[in-house]
Amino acid sequence: MTPDSTHSPRPARLRGRNPTLSLHPGVRSYDGLTRRERGTDLARDLLGSWTAATIGAGLVGVGIVLTVRRDAATGMTVVLSGLGVMALSIVLMTSKRLDDAAAEVALYDLESDRRAAVAIEELRDEVERLRGDLARLTARVQTSVRPLDEAGEPQP
Repeated sequence: MTPDSTHSPRPARLRGRNPTLSLHPGVRSYDGLTRRERGTDLARDLLGSWTAATIGAGLVGVGIVLTVRRDAATGMTVVLSGLGVMALSIVLMTSKRLDDAAAEVALYDLESDRRAAVAIEELRDEVERLRGDLARLTARVQTSVRPLDEAGEPQP
């Protein structure tokens, strides 16, 4: 696969871990994204990471310690916040994985379409060659046929 000349050589940031998706003509390059789309992708990449999940787990741990040692209300708030961060992080990691899977399917479909187009072109060329052969055979048969007499015998 070669990149389309209308696309930037920079990897498509729409799919952070799959830079080859920029080869797909249906995906805009990083330069083609709006500020909001870039910001959304950045937030998803930052919050949908193992780092964010680890921070959430740390907040849960801190909340449990606060609950046991000092203030139950503050500790529960920190626990719930940590659980929220962990849940958000897991959902965003799942979203990134689904985007990667969709990118792989899109690239597979693109490659399949390209192979089918090559096969169709080869078949079209073969049909044209066969038509030419058939026309030559038809012309040869028509020129080699001698008229028959009434008894069905060839005339000299």
